[in-house]
Amino acid sequence: MNLEFFFLEAFLTHLRAVRRMSHHTLRAYQSDLSSLIAFLHAEGVTSPDAIQASHLRSWMAGLMERGNTPRSIHRKLGAVRSWLDFLIYEQKVLQKNPSEQLLAPKRARHLVEVNDAASLKRLLVAFDQAMPDVQFRMLPVVSLYLTGLRVSELAALSIGDWDRMAGQIRVAGKGGKQRLVPVHPWLAGHWGRLLFLEGRGVSEPLLINDQGRAYHSRSLHRLVKDALEAVGARGRLSPHTLRHSFATHMLDEGAELLAIKDLLGHANLSATQIYTRSSLEKLKRLHKLLHPRSGADS
Repeated sequence: MNLEFFFLEAFLTHLRAVRRMSHHTLRAYQSDLSSLIAFLHAEGVTSPDAIQASHLRSWMAGLMERGNTPRSIHRKLGAVRSWLDFLIYEQKVLQKNPSEQLLAPKRARHLVEVNDAASLKRLLVAFDQAMPDVQFRMLPVVSLYLTGLRVSELAALSIGDWDRMAGQIRVAGKGGKQRLVPVHPWLAGHWGRLLFLEGRGVSEPLLINDQGRAYHSRSLHRLVKDALEAVGARGRLSPHTLRHSFATHMLDEGAELLAIKDLLGHANLSATQIYTRSSLEKLKRLHKLLHPRSGADS
């Protein structure tokens, strides 16, 4: 199978150097496109300009037969569309993008998972009442909830990313995009007291473990699970659920959707709108439970 003929390595280099995609995203693109190119070879397609929409439909049908979810197929199709656009605009070997004729399978609309506000309030109270050594270990957990950062973003923070005077942190998000996220004064006070900032260089990690080293994502997942279990939190006990909880609770308290979008580092508003549906469903449940005529005929 001649991957070079399909400009796959050139495309991955473009994603890395120009679009500054993460290593994780690059690996996903490489896997998805290698799978497609293998399929095309099996179908007798030996050049990019021979790719037809019918080939791509057959490939998608095979994905569905093998149990891929609509969400997964949407992601794979996005990689294919980007690659074919690259062949048109960068390599000049295609005239049109055959994927434009495709309709991706409809995705099921799931509510985001959040932890209940009461248990997260218990988490903050327990943190306040804990001894300093316990607070030090719990600090990443409350930091995730109060900033809404992705676990990888929190782990990557350096001391120099925190502007203590301005009360904000500079966060490197997906695709290398940077954003500023405010730090609650309560959290900033604990950071200043617990993180041994004096004498450490600005390039050193902001949050450190018991050995004075930066956290790995796996250890942060374990910390979150243990801390949320201890306060009886409901729902999935993970850093990403804390991020969902941050956004949903902010929205419930009246924050504007555009502000939440900027805090989360979403590229477009549609990614943030999932939280409006979650809050609307919560409002419907409360209305049905509390309204005196919610069960009456209209």
